[in-house]
Amino acid sequence: MMDGARFFGTIPEENLVLSPNEVALRLKTSRGYTDEIIRKCEANLRKVLDCRYAGTRVALSYPRENVMDFGFCTVESKALYQNLGGCKEAFLVAVTIGHGADRLTGKLSVTSTAEHFITDGLGSAFAEAACDCAEKLIKGDIRCKRRFSPGYADLALDIQPKLLEAVDAGRLLNIRLGKTLLMSPCKSITAIMGIEDEQS
Repeated sequence: MMDGARFFGTIPEENLVLSPNEVALRLKTSRGYTDEIIRKCEANLRKVLDCRYAGTRVALSYPRENVMDFGFCTVESKALYQNLGGCKEAFLVAVTIGHGADRLTGKLSVTSTAEHFITDGLGSAFAEAACDCAEKLIKGDIRCKRRFSPGYADLALDIQPKLLEAVDAGRLLNIRLGKTLLMSPCKSITAIMGIEDEQS
């Protein structure tokens, strides 16, 4: 794989494995949850999932401390700078579980407060699971830094428009940004993964 390589694909619902810790965190419940309503919400959500990912590989340079140049934009972030640790390349990735999840949670917000809360939390957990799958598919055997997303620590959401454009997320994933830089579908994730291999 070389700088500029692009990636796109779908993730079958049956390949998504929810992390018990992630679900417990999102639903504010114990790790060993057994509630039937949670299982019902998960089953209904799985029926509407449309998981897709897009990514690209870019060269990376550092004009000065805490500043990274991705070619298509320059970003200042102490936390991301430390995370990348001098990597010369990075994978950029966007993942979504689709608009069906938004429509389902929107319906439940009117019909059932409990199921809306649970389904929304499960949607976030499914987005993380989809991102885990996409990460494995994109990086293969290449060693990478832990993925880092806009909005985490001091990495501002201002990078979202350029990051989504870089992976062609509008066309490939039908992801759109609102005025507050939040994505639609809302259960979507963008991330940067520094490539540890092949450094000079």
